[in-house]
Amino acid sequence: MLTYLKTFALRYSDDCALMGMTPEAKLVVEEYYGTELEFAAQTCYDLAGNILLTADEPADTRHWLPLELPANSTRPHHSTKHPLNYGVSRRRGLREPERLNDWVHPVSIMEKMTLIEALHLGVSPMQLGGIAESRVLAIAHLNAQVAIVCRVVRLALLLPQVAVDAAGLPYDYDTLPIYVAQVLRSDEDTPVFTPGFQDFYGVRLHRPQDCLLFEDSLWIADGGDKTTGRHSQVHAWRVQS
Repeated sequence: MLTYLKTFALRYSDDCALMGMTPEAKLVVEEYYGTELEFAAQTCYDLAGNILLTADEPADTRHWLPLELPANSTRPHHSTKHPLNYGVSRRRGLREPERLNDWVHPVSIMEKMTLIEALHLGVSPMQLGGIAESRVLAIAHLNAQVAIVCRVVRLALLLPQVAVDAAGLPYDYDTLPIYVAQVLRSDEDTPVFTPGFQDFYGVRLHRPQDCLLFEDSLWIADGGDKTTGRHSQVHAWRVQS
């Protein structure tokens, strides 16, 4: 159903989102950068990845002039109410007082092995406590039966002993965010993770954060990595019926 078309790099190495596609087929992307992601940069690209226009937020936000999209632009669909939204937004804590086992969503042994191998976690399956949070970031409906979702899943990692964070608070579980792009079919159950989940129709995704369907093409914004210097990217596929 999806045929890979192209990839082009964005300007920064942090988080990114698709603002929308104009009727003239110009893609507008927003990136967030800085120590605390305190700045935003918006860039308008043609479909070959050439920069047409930019608006970059300086330290003095009084000069920030964001790009404007026409009212009839195609925008991503962000769902706040979705069956794959569940869990609580706790980043770390103590398992027993917080009754972690009562609210964390379980992960099968096969899925745990998939994650450990794919992400080189260096932990045992027993140390993966399950899913502490799942949140759909964007969804693109290809047709009535099939959709693509970009979601972030936080895995609960069980520590062998109590640690103390920078604020002096103890914790014996932490969470690890995993970004996933998945195909949802209305007539099938959706596994949390499948073997090769990072390989998406010809592209190895790192942090898929947003998606957009425009005419017969699917676009995914893939977040970067400051530690390695990898810039964020945008990938495109042709959608075939």
